[in-house]
Amino acid sequence: MLGFAAEFGYLNIVWDIIKNCQCDPAFGNNCAIRLAAQRGHWGVVKYLMRLDSKYGIDPAAKDNLFIKWSASKGHYYTVKYLIEEEDSKYGIHPAARDNFAIQSAAKEGHSAAVKCLMEEVDSKYGIDPAANDNFAIKLSA
Repeated sequence: MLGFAAEFGYLNIVWDIIKNCQCDPAFGNNCAIRLAAQRGHWGVVKYLMRLDSKYGIDPAAKDNLFIKWSASKGHYYTVKYLIEEEDSKYGIHPAARDNFAIQSAAKEGHSAAVKCLMEEVDSKYGIDPAANDNFAIKLSA
């Protein structure tokens, strides 16, 4: 039930389920935050990440799958929020899996997500649009 509410972006229902049903938001290998990130519901992502200290929610789980999915679906605000949170304790790494996030965003034509990731090229993240023999550029062509 929590996963469905998160997947469809129903923040009030997510909040209500966690508060009143004592549901573990990290259940199912972080299913709720994973689905919210995949669908671009950054308000739900933000809320669930703020619960981390109590429940052990891990937005970097599954080799940073959340940022990869968000980028591949073109969810700019979710990508941006996850990148901004990288400086925290989570260990979110936008260049994981050989720059998969920027490659998949380029492949799907999501210029806002690509731009968001490109803004971090010169930072500590190591995002490299030329990785894998310019694969992101080739995908976008």
